Amino acid sequence: MARAAQLAIHVFLARVLGPVAYGLYAIGVSVFRTLLIIAPLGFDQAVLRFGARLPPEQPALRQGTVLQSLAAATAAGTGLGIGLVAAAPFLTAQLFGKPALLQILIWAGIGVPFATVLSVAASATRLAQKVEYMIASQELGQPLANLFLLVAILPLGLTAQGATACSTGSYALAACLAVWFACRVAGLRPGRLLRPSFQPMGRLLSFAIPASLAGVAGASLQVMDRLALGVFRPPEEAGIYLAIAQPAFAFAMIAGGINTMFSAMVPSLEARREQLGYLFSVSTRWSIYLGTPIFLVIWSCADPILHVLYGDTYRAGSTALVILTSGQFLNAAVGPTAALLLMTGRQKAWLGVIGSAMALDIMLCLVLIPSRGVVGASLASLASMALLPLAGTILVRFETGFFAYDRKLWKGAVAAMATTVILWSLGRLGLPSALHLGVACVVSPLVFSGTLILLKLELEDRELVSVLLSRRAAGAA
Repeated sequence: MARAAQLAIHVFLARVLGPVAYGLYAIGVSVFRTLLIIAPLGFDQAVLRFGARLPPEQPALRQGTVLQSLAAATAAGTGLGIGLVAAAPFLTAQLFGKPALLQILIWAGIGVPFATVLSVAASATRLAQKVEYMIASQELGQPLANLFLLVAILPLGLTAQGATACSTGSYALAACLAVWFACRVAGLRPGRLLRPSFQPMGRLLSFAIPASLAGVAGASLQVMDRLALGVFRPPEEAGIYLAIAQPAFAFAMIAGGINTMFSAMVPSLEARREQLGYLFSVSTRWSIYLGTPIFLVIWSCADPILHVLYGDTYRAGSTALVILTSGQFLNAAVGPTAALLLMTGRQKAWLGVIGSAMALDIMLCLVLIPSRGVVGASLASLASMALLPLAGTILVRFETGFFAYDRKLWKGAVAAMATTVILWSLGRLGLPSALHLGVACVVSPLVFSGTLILLKLELEDRELVSVLLSRRAAGAA
């Protein structure tokens, strides 16, 4: 649902604004995302790591941990937001050379503090061992509020500047909701407020700063190519690239969901090594299983996807879409590697891996994007993303002894080959774009999952599916 809402927003904006204005919006979003990576200072991870370890008989310390994290993130987000507003004229004139960006960057700067608070508060709600609060505020609340505001101002004439203002407003609304949820989880209610007992700030920072640096390096892989396009290429290319990134980043939904569930369970399983390794292996395998049907649809229907979603003006990005999707699939294939290393105190080791990938990405962006544009950006992303599975697997094996890629994956390989044959045959029928895409979206998951069932799922896979179905039934009840 969350990813569907984000996709709906970008499809809406790409069609209404057109490639040039949507490209300006894409540059503003990239600058905003870059600051949002830095602003939480790792406290979105720290509040979960330290808060989840506290026993129920220490509610005052839990309240203090939540308050400390929110206060630090608010201060950092406000400072960065003010900095962006102040630097907007320079960035507009000197770096990007696009005067129409000025108001977009100002609105983005106003939104940074709200988005920072939302990130940390939503993470704090996971102390309740539930994801409902985070979904209601961050995953669904913010994009739905954004979509509502965009539709509301559409009769007045939607511009890239107005779209950025709507995004800022949605973050403000979602941040208020997330803070309210976080206060409920921590017991920060009128009449129940204790005298908070605070964690030593040095202890929090010793975890938060390396975790933040790892997050900065990792997330820069998602924005560096867009920023470089904004600097070196016309704005319409930035718009095309942001448009093709939306289907490709469907994998972010898979990886994000698995990482969210996994990281919430790591603190309670850290002392039970065998169970932690079992959970890591199964989670990685299902990251691959869930991502494969999506990857194969995009691989076989790149041109129909862009035609149906955005129109003919965006079809030039079909080759880049296939390349970018390949990189995102590799990123999803590492499973909850980052969550495992961060939540077990190995954030510095993961920082080294992510830092190496970031350095490679920056170098390739500077070399490829000026001459090859959108295709060069996607190639740079693919190369840096390909480094993560290899280095991450080696690091997890060395640090923990866990190895998720075993012979049990052969069933997934067979299912992928069967699905590939069917989709290739479908593409040779010459169906209209919309029909081709619709049939592929139905056939791919059916053939893949059906083949897995025929080959019989592993015992632990069946147990995982049973647990998920039982939780879904309980939630519906």
